[in-house]
Amino acid sequence: GAYAQEPVRVVGADFEPSEVLIGDHFRLNIDVEAEDGCEVAFPTITEEFAGGHIELLEEIATDTVSHKEGVWALRKSYRLTSFEPADYHLDSLGVLYSDGVKIDTAWVGHALRVKVDIMPVDTAQKTIYDIKQPLKTPLVVEEFAGYVGLGVLALAVLVDMHLKHLFAQG
Repeated sequence: GAYAQEPVRVVGADFEPSEVLIGDHFRLNIDVEAEDGCEVAFPTITEEFAGGHIELLEEIATDTVSHKEGVWALRKSYRLTSFEPADYHLDSLGVLYSDGVKIDTAWVGHALRVKVDIMPVDTAQKTIYDIKQPLKTPLVVEEFAGYVGLGVLALAVLVDMHLKHLFAQG
């Protein structure tokens, strides 16, 4: 037999991107089709979401994607982050709705996964060396010629002054 189609259906749900580094922002997107006259209540992300390991940064207003033949396409997005590395699997995410007669839940038909990873450690196998000491090199004439020249000049001035003093007395 033919089954009556539910008035509200979750047609897509995912984390985007599905792999992030710790502290990075990512989105949870939920896409729903709802027939005219239905009220839809998207999940509220609380502090207990994913065991308290995924944090809500911003709940983005529901976006009306389209309206065709009495069916609304709606998208709800949440901006999230996590500071605890893990591979998270959420398998019971539902959208509440009312068609005016009953209140029911449209469930996401598959487990949602997001992997939160730590920054990879640099494992480059390089040997780290100490700071090098100055090299012991032989002295060359250019390095000390200037000092010798100054010494010779100073000695000549002293000898000259001494000789002038001796002649001045004599």
